[in-house]
Amino acid sequence: MASGARKWLVGCGIGCGFMILAAGGLGTCGYVGVQKIKDRAERLERGYEALEAEYGRPEDYVPPADGVVAVGRMEAFLAVRTALAPSRDELAGVLVELDSGTAGVGGVLKKIGAGVSIVPRLFDFIDERNAALTAEGMGVGEYLYIYGLAYYAWLGKDPADGPSFTIGDHEQDSDGDGVSFRWGGDKGGSDDPEEVRRERTRQIRRYLNRIQVRMLANQLDEARSRALDEASLALLEAERAAMDADAARLLWQDGPPAAVSAGLEPFRGRLEEAYSPVMNVVEVGLVEHD
Repeated sequence: MASGARKWLVGCGIGCGFMILAAGGLGTCGYVGVQKIKDRAERLERGYEALEAEYGRPEDYVPPADGVVAVGRMEAFLAVRTALAPSRDELAGVLVELDSGTAGVGGVLKKIGAGVSIVPRLFDFIDERNAALTAEGMGVGEYLYIYGLAYYAWLGKDPADGPSFTIGDHEQDSDGDGVSFRWGGDKGGSDDPEEVRRERTRQIRRYLNRIQVRMLANQLDEARSRALDEASLALLEAERAAMDADAARLLWQDGPPAAVSAGLEPFRGRLEEAYSPVMNVVEVGLVEHD
């Protein structure tokens, strides 16, 4: 697999080792199956690169100066969520099956079937997400910004939502933080659901903080250039300082500014309907990062 594609796929929630195991180790086609996975991964990588060329990297996104998401952008975000619903639900079903108990031979066979289908289902989801973002004129950064703002800061969803089994293993990057999300616990990940959740919380929070703090810096620059009032600037600067001081802090985790919350309120029901707890950890990892 091309190095760029491998980096992206590790970042978006699946490791090459698991893909090869699913395609070859479970007898789906051996070399041919692995080659098909590699070819599709590279096609998905090109789709991501097209979005990046158009809109920049996720951390390049510049939020509105006052933080209020325009109605049109919320409608675009929800249109993407609606377009993703079928593939999101299918992949969620696979995760739920893998997270369930195994009763007899039938249960084992269902788990094997789910394991075999997880890679194509994930690829379908990524492919459709890229297509939906393109159709709505939205970059990955803006999508991730609204997702985090609406679901974590405003609606109070847990960023560690996901299946109880290990999804991410700690991996050091250039900054010393574990930010890769890989399926399986082949590096000694715990099987205890509570420990899995604690480690997932730590990883996701640090991962999102590094992206969101850059977005917030972009917002501050925009706010200063537009001569936003002093009280609003002070609020942004205080949030930036808090995020810099705590690498696990998420953007507006104590609640967004009143105007931002008021702008989200009309969309509460649709946002709740489009949220998938089991898919959350996959969705927030669908970005490339350093």
